Amino acid sequence: EAVKYAQLAIEFREKGNSSRKDLLAQSYAALARGYVLQAKMTEAIEFNTKALEIRRAVFGEYHPEVAESYNELSIIYSRYDPQKALDLEKRAFAIWKHVYGENHIEVATGYSNLSQRYQDLAQYDKAIEYVKKALNISLALLGEVHPHVATAYCNLGTLYQDTGDYEKAIEYGNKSLGIN
Repeated sequence: EAVKYAQLAIEFREKGNSSRKDLLAQSYAALARGYVLQAKMTEAIEFNTKALEIRRAVFGEYHPEVAESYNELSIIYSRYDPQKALDLEKRAFAIWKHVYGENHIEVATGYSNLSQRYQDLAQYDKAIEYVKKALNISLALLGEVHPHVATAYCNLGTLYQDTGDYEKAIEYGNKSLGIN
């Protein structure tokens, strides 16, 4: 159903000759998300790329919606080309950091996303480094008892489990459970 409605929105916006190309980009991105849910990755990449191209033309390179397009593409590529996924995630992160500065929750999310991409590549030291950066920003902005903080602790636990450091895995897993 989501794909059908996104396609209708695209038809409407393409025929409407609207000057709001950003709305067309939103529809392309929605259609891409529908294709991801259907595991149609070629189509998802196609429409996310269209959304990205429009957003770059409308907003320029350093805009949160452009970063979101890079992030969406990174998630798709993480399934079968983790290096390309990392490259795309780095572009998204650079935009978020440029737009928001170092101490912003979007930047913390960006660090967490980078951590996941490094984990996909089995580069656990880098993954741990970035999730710790996400944790530190989340703690500073949100305090100890917040779902973002619990997620960061959980992610650290998983990474330490992946590296065989079960003592730290249990420690961070317990911290996460203490918040939840």
